Amino acid sequence: MLTYSEKEKLKLEINKTLSIMDNDSIQKFLFDSIAHKSGFDEGLSCGPLYLFATEDMRTYYKEFDHPETFLTIGASGDQLLNAILLGAKRIDVFDSNPLSKRGCALKIEAFKSLTKKDFMKYYRRFSAGIFNRFSSNLSEQDSIFWNSLYDIKDGEDIARDLFVYKRLEPELIKKINPYLDDENYEKLKSMIDGVEINYIDAPLYSLPIHLGNRLYDGITLSNIYEYLVFGENVNEKEVNVFYEFIMGEIYSRLTKGGKAMIAYLYAFNDDIKAYVDKLFEEHPDKFLPSGAIRFEDMAFYLQGLTSQNRSYSLLYDRFKDENIEKIQTEHVEYGQSIDMSHDVAMLLKK
Repeated sequence: MLTYSEKEKLKLEINKTLSIMDNDSIQKFLFDSIAHKSGFDEGLSCGPLYLFATEDMRTYYKEFDHPETFLTIGASGDQLLNAILLGAKRIDVFDSNPLSKRGCALKIEAFKSLTKKDFMKYYRRFSAGIFNRFSSNLSEQDSIFWNSLYDIKDGEDIARDLFVYKRLEPELIKKINPYLDDENYEKLKSMIDGVEINYIDAPLYSLPIHLGNRLYDGITLSNIYEYLVFGENVNEKEVNVFYEFIMGEIYSRLTKGGKAMIAYLYAFNDDIKAYVDKLFEEHPDKFLPSGAIRFEDMAFYLQGLTSQNRSYSLLYDRFKDENIEKIQTEHVEYGQSIDMSHDVAMLLKK
């Protein structure tokens, strides 16, 4: 039975979600996403959800070596499911978006109850008929949240207006997510019930106050770095803040031999860094943020003079003396580099 406080908080989440799904609100959230006004360092902020991850976990998750304890961002829930497949028994899941835990819980129950074919079908249109096949397995809070949405909106509305972030093609989704292999899908079904999952509503820099003295064999921060050091925030000061947090609060929470994927960099590698560093030296004031690009600046943009590449380069420089391995992945269709270079997952080892 929910307490009065829990009921009021849940009611607020539902109302916020319905507001997000209003067309005018969607435009605002998408604009804020482009401008990287994310709340990852500012506090909690309800926002739209991801259908699936946009990073190649098939490549870098193999580096974690069967962790028993794991810390991950919530996001689409794919990071969580792939961690369970690795063998994690206790997983702390954090996100600055309180709706992320609702999305993760939905995906877990859909996964547990559906065949892979129906699972992928559900995540195309959020059919109420398919939802009703597993909704009774949701926790009380998650059940109230999702059933309330389905009482007001149909599946097409939910797919279009809540899960609004970048959509990958089904084959690419399967390619980057090991848990969607036929054999792994069934294997994961036999593993998932014994896992302890703890959801934490918190932005990255506030996370330590929620973790106590817990240690982890594996940690993944996805591409949170991009949301903290991007656009107008691309400077050495912000990179130093991130560096000090990682080395002071994340590295210290790794068990001996543990690993943390501290930043996922889209369409970047050492060759791209060398190229753009030369460009930045020649045109120090010309790197361009995300969003609308003026026609006269288009040539600089196409050459790779972007705030994204600049922030990646600064990150490489700041961690050059640490025990970092740069895991080169297969390219995912994202990023602003000048070629189809590989993504890079920066792995910090203890």
